[in-house]
Amino acid sequence: NAAGRPVNCCAGAVYSKEKNDIIVTIYAISDGSLVAEQNIVDRISFEEIEKQSYEKIKFQPAFIVSAAVYIMSSGIFLFGYNILFILGTTSNNVEVICAKFAFISPQLRKTVTLQGHTDWICSIDIRAYGNDIWVASGGQESIRIWRFDLLQCDEVRANNDAQLKAQFMLFNEETKEVTNTVHITLQGILNAHEDWIYSVEWHSNKLQLLSASNDKTVIIWEPSETASGLWFDAVC
Repeated sequence: NAAGRPVNCCAGAVYSKEKNDIIVTIYAISDGSLVAEQNIVDRISFEEIEKQSYEKIKFQPAFIVSAAVYIMSSGIFLFGYNILFILGTTSNNVEVICAKFAFISPQLRKTVTLQGHTDWICSIDIRAYGNDIWVASGGQESIRIWRFDLLQCDEVRANNDAQLKAQFMLFNEETKEVTNTVHITLQGILNAHEDWIYSVEWHSNKLQLLSASNDKTVIIWEPSETASGLWFDAVC
């Protein structure tokens, strides 16, 4: 565990199932490790029913400085890999980790590294819109918008003009067959801020992003309705 060690950042998410809440939390400690835990809590009494820890993984020599957790709804489970951990590091990369609920298998799986930032990634947020998951990563003076396409392997999104940056496959552990291929595309690079971006946050129900910077500005971003990959600062 992280007892006695400084915590660089932490994040969490809650999944409600029947009468219980499943709380998944992660925190990054100063030796470059990612620690993940799962608590099952009775929704009425708030009593802890069960607590499990995932395996710990390290990213040395890099350190994790920002994190986000997303628990997928049952409609878009990726054959049991139903949790995404998105991490920003001092190596200027975004790390994507997949996991299952700990009562199935307490393992974390490194899936892909997203590159492009030129400095530390200080803020990350994640949100689902429709069947896709959108990730915003904020660095020195720019924000990158990533789209995780969760369509099945034999489906193709014909109108996707964005550049494919990475993809990863998930397997049926019994048959070893590919069950899903997740395509990650870069949907935009936002450059209106003039200093470090310390916060990015998606709107709860529409494709809109809020960013805040050390340049003392706050910007609301929206995608162009006519040009793919272009985002506009709607309010600043």
